[in-house]
Amino acid sequence: AIEGIGGIGKTALANSLLRRLIETEHYDGIAWVSALPVRLDAQGTLQPQASPAQTIESILVQLYDQLLPNLPRPASLSEASGSAALIRYLRSANCLIVIDNLETVAEVERLLPLLRQMMNPSKFILTSRKNFYGESELSHFSVPELSVEHALRLIRHEAAVRQTYHLQTANDGELLPLFDLVGGNPLALHLVAGQLHVHSIQTLLTDLREARGQSVENLYTYIYVNAWNMLDEAARTVLLFMPMATELGGTLEQISIVTELKPATVRTTLDQLLLFNLIQAIPSQNRYTIHSLTRTFLLEQVIRWKLKRTN
Repeated sequence: AIEGIGGIGKTALANSLLRRLIETEHYDGIAWVSALPVRLDAQGTLQPQASPAQTIESILVQLYDQLLPNLPRPASLSEASGSAALIRYLRSANCLIVIDNLETVAEVERLLPLLRQMMNPSKFILTSRKNFYGESELSHFSVPELSVEHALRLIRHEAAVRQTYHLQTANDGELLPLFDLVGGNPLALHLVAGQLHVHSIQTLLTDLREARGQSVENLYTYIYVNAWNMLDEAARTVLLFMPMATELGGTLEQISIVTELKPATVRTTLDQLLLFNLIQAIPSQNRYTIHSLTRTFLLEQVIRWKLKRTN
């Protein structure tokens, strides 16, 4: 399971991993199933995706069509008998299957036991914005942000591809404020590089801070809105105070103080935020932190919240 916040590069990593495994190992079949309902393109436009596989039946249909194209597909795949042939094949053949954007699939709790029946020798690579730490037989990899060095290298690479001369010649000091706001989120960095083709760095910094402009709003919508809508009030409160709490150290006690919530409540909400990869735990230091882009998004949310209360 490749897990992490939206835009962090889970799909790209799965794609690269799949290609490397194809080159180094022998597989009887390869399949890629996407449950992605919408994607954010380089121009900051939200693009609906055709026929995302968001139900168990639609996932099984795609697996049948990709792995067993010459075998008549059962009329109904909702019953156990409908998936029997697919299970037999995957238990006898060595196949490699990617299921992308697992968090958008309905009834995941029913899907994962079914995938276990299909394992060995076949293998699955799952990508998800949501963690599935409670599931057995899953190896978890949390995708980290790009370092500042690699983030600036990515911006310059995009500038070269887009032939954005003023961006190619910008020094580190000019680009570092972008990294401070966006962090090492590759999707956000792609969008930043695209916007800098027509906007100045200073204009884009203001747009990001104030969530100004359709492309920036779409970026925040794509990465955060679904997870935000699934949080309860206590979890939203803790998340909104995380920028302040992390500056103080980010321990459970400090988060409890700034939010004025009981430590037991804070611990429960932190588990919820970790589930959706909205915060990061640093067990060795007994503290919690957030991505730079999340901090920028939350500061914008606080401004809107204060304006709403004033009005």
